[in-house]
Amino acid sequence: MMKRLKKPLTAALSLLFWVGIWWLISLLVGKPLLLPTPWAVLKRLFRLTATGAFWQTIGTTLLRISAGLLSALALGLALALLTVRVKTVGRLLAPPLYAMKATPVVAVIFLLLLWFGKQIVPALVTLSVALPIVFSAAEAALARTDRTLLEMARAFGVPTRRVFWQIKLPAAGSALLAAVRASVGLAFKAGVAAEVLAVPRYAIGTAIFESNLYLYTDTLFAYALAALLLSALIEWLVLKFIPKGESL
Repeated sequence: MMKRLKKPLTAALSLLFWVGIWWLISLLVGKPLLLPTPWAVLKRLFRLTATGAFWQTIGTTLLRISAGLLSALALGLALALLTVRVKTVGRLLAPPLYAMKATPVVAVIFLLLLWFGKQIVPALVTLSVALPIVFSAAEAALARTDRTLLEMARAFGVPTRRVFWQIKLPAAGSALLAAVRASVGLAFKAGVAAEVLAVPRYAIGTAIFESNLYLYTDTLFAYALAALLLSALIEWLVLKFIPKGESL
């Protein structure tokens, strides 16, 4: 029982420590316009939650970024499976995947704004950030799948679908868990940044942009806090649907 409580208790104490630091600095600064107190931000967030527009904003951002992240998981795993089977595919995919990793996110956002509507850009940016991470992790894990199991499955005529769900996907499970943890935060930040620049309707990024424009600092912090909580929620939901597999 104590072991189960130790980790969440440590996390809670660490969080309280940094909230206390934030509170102290805000009191020393003494200018809510520059740095509101945690209490002021929480009050503003609770007021926002009483409005329908807030939940529409949260829901729309969640839908966009979840779509991009889930697409990255599905596409990354599919491409990794294809690459493991056909080596030429890996060589063909190397340049665009490297470009996704190396190109500044702001440049990607502006390019996508030229080619697509502003409503879909955040999802595409999320996809472009998460895809290389997921693909690299899944490819490495699948390449190390136990060949004996695959040969036995082939010898006994196990259907391809069962081989995928019962052998290949569990083998990549641990790698996908690590990839999700590495990509969710980055992808979410990139998606919200895309919203800030694209300014679509009903978006956390749009709310942050407008709060900054009109110097509503407490509202800006409240939406940033909402984005942080939403990112943690997305990570938890995605990880629930990935098999743990064996440790790599």
